[in-house]
Amino acid sequence: MIKTLLRGVCRLLFRVEIRGQASLPTNGKLLVIANHESFLDGLLLGLFLPFRATFVVHTTVLNNTLFRWLLSYVPHLAVDPTSPLAMKKVIRLLVKRASRW
Repeated sequence: MIKTLLRGVCRLLFRVEIRGQASLPTNGKLLVIANHESFLDGLLLGLFLPFRATFVVHTTVLNNTLFRWLLSYVPHLAVDPTSPLAMKKVIRLLVKRASRW
């Protein structure tokens, strides 16, 4: 119910328009990358993607109590971008999720 309400508010405030949904793959691996680094991108992707996404977030985001609480409601993976192994964690997550499809 909250998601539906937020979708409606975001459609009005940001004039959200969905295009190309038919060309999304129905199985396999999919990595969606926002073209900005704002938290609003994550909110909009979470609300309007036709599947439940797992968000990759910077480890320092979890230092903020509000964001830690918000992220507790969605699947997420915290990575340290200064670590050379960070991308390997993301790739493992993609392989793991793709095997469930």
